[in-house]
Amino acid sequence: MPGEEFPKFEEIPIELIKIGPQQSRTRKVEENVDELAENIKKHGLINPITVYPENGKYILITGQRRFLAAQKLGWKKIPAKIIKKPTDPLIAKIISLSENLMRRDLIDRDCADAFKALFRKYGSIKAIVDETGIPRAIVQKHLKYEALPDKLKKMVDDKIISFSIAEKARDAAIDRSTGEVDVEKAVKLAMAMKAELPKKEQRDALVELAKSRPEKSPEELV
Repeated sequence: MPGEEFPKFEEIPIELIKIGPQQSRTRKVEENVDELAENIKKHGLINPITVYPENGKYILITGQRRFLAAQKLGWKKIPAKIIKKPTDPLIAKIISLSENLMRRDLIDRDCADAFKALFRKYGSIKAIVDETGIPRAIVQKHLKYEALPDKLKKMVDDKIISFSIAEKARDAAIDRSTGEVDVEKAVKLAMAMKAELPKKEQRDALVELAKSRPEKSPEELV
């Protein structure tokens, strides 16, 4: 409505809520929803979802798992922060992404997908930082994720290894004559760094050794 002020906080009917296409949580969305529902049942909903009005409905931007948990509990209404409809669809993605990054529960592949879209839109890391306020290091990390071999990506997604280990293992497994990554060697190095070398200094030493002795297998280096 003209003159309506945003944001505002209200309880809104769950049946009027639609999950927005810009939701950044596109994978593993129903993971631990039952556990979250039990927590909300005991303690209530601490953080409201975020929506914007459109054609008599509310489009969900943040709080997808909270919304699903409320549905499981049979709620008719849910507390919501209602904002003005974003003029750019990517802004909705940014809002969703920012909250999930702060909560540290968004898997790297979803982050990478969102940042890739932002990079295509704004053309540089600086522009993304200026537009969104998201720290440069986080932007760089998730753009770099796209350069990982698929096997290392999956290991990061499945939380077998950290992104930092995956990146170090990839760099150490690059064939200096061709510039190509020896993926199997990278995977073995990553597992070696995780299992045998828990300290950062030791991991870094293994990476340097792998770079200087490319003819050696990961097993010989450890």
